[in-house]
Amino acid sequence: MSGWVKIYRKIQNNPLWTSEKFTRGQAWVDMILLANHDYTFFYKRGVKVDIERGQLARSEVELADRWKWSRNKVRKFLKDLENEQQIEQQKTNVTQIVTIINYDEYQEKEQQTEHQKDSKKTPKGQQKDTYKNVKNNKNVKNTYYTGEGSPIFEIDTKNILLETEEEKEKKVAPKKRKVFEPPNLEEVENYMIEKFPDFQEWKKEASKFWNYYDCKNWMVGKNKMARWKSACTNWIDRSQDYKNDKESNNKKSKRASGNGSGGRTTFAERLQADPNYKGSTTLDF
Repeated sequence: MSGWVKIYRKIQNNPLWTSEKFTRGQAWVDMILLANHDYTFFYKRGVKVDIERGQLARSEVELADRWKWSRNKVRKFLKDLENEQQIEQQKTNVTQIVTIINYDEYQEKEQQTEHQKDSKKTPKGQQKDTYKNVKNNKNVKNTYYTGEGSPIFEIDTKNILLETEEEKEKKVAPKKRKVFEPPNLEEVENYMIEKFPDFQEWKKEASKFWNYYDCKNWMVGKNKMARWKSACTNWIDRSQDYKNDKESNNKKSKRASGNGSGGRTTFAERLQADPNYKGSTTLDF
């Protein structure tokens, strides 16, 4: 089934939306509804947090409370979406920012549709909408909107700046998305040795990763891979060789820290431990 439908954000205020435990599909739609449609920022514990279009700042605790899930279930759900290249997660010391990767792919269609509707109106109809909103928006400062939601003019206390049709088209023009370019094997190897310098099997895993996704035409599920470096990092994190290597290094570190000076003893310590030695440990040369 193709096509799409509009879902207004006010549905989140309906008791039917949050009255019961969320399904996975409902949680995914809820994240799209919670995502910002434009840049904004807020302060949390005195730290400024910037939120771009298509991002939401919600912690696992907040999402678990909203969806009526356990925190572990939320963490696993977000991890699954990240592995499927649907989202990206960025954790800070005050909150968690989730980026919906394909947000613009669907939302820009709505912007274009609204712009087409507005451009079909006669000048008389546009003027009527402008007057109507000037009257109904006495408490709104700086910007007045048409009935379709597109800004018509701004007030800077002295001058009224009328927008031209060309300027409005620039605002609703879709952003060009970068076309994914698959890496070659050498690029994957260079990234792995830089990202995981202590991993002994990086060359083998780089070859496995590249061959696996090259055979799948760099598809993740039904979608084209968006960021191969993120997928490469997840690949290594799931690698059993990497887990074994990491566990072995941890054990070596613990043994070294338990032996004091990295597992080595000084000549004076060995001399003092000798049962046949009698005398001072002070050596004169």
